[in-house]
Formats: sequence, C-alpha cells, structure tokens
Amino acid sequence: MKIAVSADAEGLDAPVQAAFGRCPFLVVVEVQGGVLDPSQVRTVTNTSREAPSGAGVRSVQLLVSTGATVLLTGRCGPKASDALSAAGIEVHSEQAGTVRQVLERFLEQAA
Repeated sequence: MKIAVSADAEGLDAPVQAAFGRCPFLVVVEVQGGVLDPSQVRTVTNTSREAPSGAGVRSVQLLVSTGATVLLTGRCGPKASDALSAAGIEVHSEQAGTVRQVLERFLEQAA
C-alpha cells in the first residue's frame, strides 16, 4: 500500500502540513505488511500549491499520479475532498506531528 502525507518539508521527520491543497510536499511511503520501510520513502514537490485557484483538485491529480491510496493530512477543502473520494483515496484528516509520527499511528491503528 502507498500512503501519502501532506508535509512542510521533505522526508519522514518533516512536520505534517495542515492544508492538503497548498502543502509544499507530499511524502509518499510504500508500506508492506504494515511495516514502515524508510528506504521506500520519496518526496514529491507539490507545484499545484501556487495555483491562484483549484490548488486542491490539482493536488489530488498529483497525488493520484503517485499511486497512493491513502492520504494523511491536517484537512482538505470540499472540492479536494470530493475529488479524493471520486479517485478512491482513503483520507485521514486532523493529523498532526511529523510524517513519521502520523504514519506510525496510522499503521498501529490499522493493525
């Protein structure tokens, strides 16, 4: 499973970005067997965040291109939420802390 986290910086120790559509980065992690493998982490720059409008929907398009099926984020706007739902991406909002912390919490709850 691929999990994406909206982030303020690159990597697992980056703070989670509260707003998905305008997040500077998406940290994408491949998880196998419920285990976080740091070697399976990549960071994608979200160029959609600079759009004057429609940043959330454009960010969804970027997210879909990564192959992620789960998003961990602070919050999503209504248009982004609709687009994520239409794309079949599972969203877990109200996340805070570092990328590593929210991934570990998610994996513990999923076990």
